Amino acid sequence: MIKKYFTNIKNESHSHKFFLYSILAICFLKLVLVGTNEIISIPNDSVNYVRQSLDSLRELGAPPGYPYWLALSASLGLPQRVAIEILYLFASAVVAFSLVRVTGRFFALLLLGVLIFLPATFFLFDHALSDGFFVCLTLIALALSIAALLDSDSSKLLFWVRLLILAFVLGWMLITRNEDYLVVGWIIWFVVCRYFFQKPNRQLKQMVREAALCSALLLLGAFSVAGSVSTFHFITKGVFARTIMTLPSHMELLLKLASIETKAPSINRVPITKAQRESAYLASPTLKRLREHIEDPKNMYQIASLRAGFPVGEIGAGWVWHVFNDAAFKELPNKTLKDLNEFYFNTNLELRQSFERGILNKGFVIHPLLGGNINGLLSRLSDSSNAVYRALFKSYRYLPDSSFESSLFDLACLRRTSLISTSVYSGQVQGWAIADRGADAIASAEVGVYEAKMGIASTRWFTTNQIARPDVIRGFTAEGRADPEVFGFHVILPKVPGDTIVMRYLLLDSSHLITPPLVVNKVSHIERGSAGRALIQGIDSNGRTELATPQNIRQKSQKWLADAFEKIAPALLSVIFVLAIISGVLQKRIVGREQAETLLLAVSILIAGLSIQRFLFYTLVDAVGWDVEVRYLTSALVLMVVLSGVLVSYSFHTYNRCIAILFQRN
Repeated sequence: MIKKYFTNIKNESHSHKFFLYSILAICFLKLVLVGTNEIISIPNDSVNYVRQSLDSLRELGAPPGYPYWLALSASLGLPQRVAIEILYLFASAVVAFSLVRVTGRFFALLLLGVLIFLPATFFLFDHALSDGFFVCLTLIALALSIAALLDSDSSKLLFWVRLLILAFVLGWMLITRNEDYLVVGWIIWFVVCRYFFQKPNRQLKQMVREAALCSALLLLGAFSVAGSVSTFHFITKGVFARTIMTLPSHMELLLKLASIETKAPSINRVPITKAQRESAYLASPTLKRLREHIEDPKNMYQIASLRAGFPVGEIGAGWVWHVFNDAAFKELPNKTLKDLNEFYFNTNLELRQSFERGILNKGFVIHPLLGGNINGLLSRLSDSSNAVYRALFKSYRYLPDSSFESSLFDLACLRRTSLISTSVYSGQVQGWAIADRGADAIASAEVGVYEAKMGIASTRWFTTNQIARPDVIRGFTAEGRADPEVFGFHVILPKVPGDTIVMRYLLLDSSHLITPPLVVNKVSHIERGSAGRALIQGIDSNGRTELATPQNIRQKSQKWLADAFEKIAPALLSVIFVLAIISGVLQKRIVGREQAETLLLAVSILIAGLSIQRFLFYTLVDAVGWDVEVRYLTSALVLMVVLSGVLVSYSFHTYNRCIAILFQRN
């Protein structure tokens, strides 16, 4: 008996070691697969996060959670692409460990492999966006929620420590994305699941007390993290807010504007119409100061909305959150947050008085983004839910580096510049030049490919071959210029990465002239010095090629996996759900429910609820706001993957017991 006991311990030890070694092997393979990926520099959200992490961590701007992460990883000397991958591997492993108790090591390991090699993360992590970081926080929060859900003894310190850490992670989610509703929904659903899961084993009074304590700890803990950011801004800037968009006075203004009733019909995805804005200008002299900025047809938000298909003069929901702040900062003399807050306070006061006096008619509004047209909202939910479901299984695609503010990205993300796939110059560079206004004749010409990385600029020069250009000579002759000295040039470049391409002309007086970046199909006058001498230049082709597809076998493998996942994932998910439903029926009618199935069912219900919350939230955003991007849905996708793994384990346990019972009967 003693020998058997020690044998079991030995076998258990071997099994545990194999589990750990397998996790390390899977993580190593993922690192090998994405080893050549690197953060790419692109405009818009990415560059805003990068700038905030470098210069504006103390300023009120975008949600600061991700810029904090960028600054932290850079201070530790970790390249951001490596840091985010390590964080994701850690988050996935934590989820796997939290599920071992209910699924067993085999299914936990299987789920870990699917999570780690989830194609949605391959190229998403190449972008300096908060979405990839938010995915990692989601998985860590899920692991802590599962562990706390299954912990039957709330009297132990470990249970409350888990909840405290969970509250901190949820708080970091609050300052990473403006999705407070999802975090509050997460807390409520966790408490509800724990209450009903533990209820059969506990007294009602004890469970109610525990649910109240859990709710208080999680809500206070999460919003304390978010509140600390707001408190900091209140102390340093005089405004209590996490981001400039969620400044309370700004949100109040949007709500009041959205509630103005006009005779103009409502427009889908336009929460504040032009008619509502014009009514507000008449009622509020303070707001009218912004009119020339907001209603300017050249306003970037007007232009973007027009390109997105909105009627002339309307501003879509995705831009209305920014347009008033931008206009106010242009109009205000001191441009401080205190001034902005006071400006909105005065505007809101004037609008409130206009509502009270009947100058403006006030309508029903759920939220500044949603408006009050419930019937219109409900009619769009079906199409939006289909759009969100289709986008759920899509992945970010490969993009080359655009060289936009590349030095900022290098500094903030510690990019490994040798891995960056930029635009390349390869193939033919061809053009002509002619001396003009006192410049000496051209002796020779060189093509220079300019590249700046990590603050170090370099230019590689390639000597051109001189060619005859009778076509250019005929053109100048027809314009009345006798015997023009046209210097035609041509060169075939090797594959050279770079940011821009220029020309260097060597003149007969031994001086040289370097041009601005080449522009194809344009005749340019190149000035040289104060003497007014110049060249005329025309470029037929500049050799620029965008790397629109992956350039190495690892990135090509990632693309292939993403394509395959997009095709098979919806059908596979449907099969898993159908098998789980059949398992539930078999369990109820034939085999009954044991402890293992009860635990699996509890975890499945928790994850399913969290997944449905996100699906409904993004469906609502798509219906009334803007097209939901693939990156938003990655956090929902990882929840669905974990749910699928738990349901597969649940089905396997149920079918095994059914088979065992059938064999016993025979």
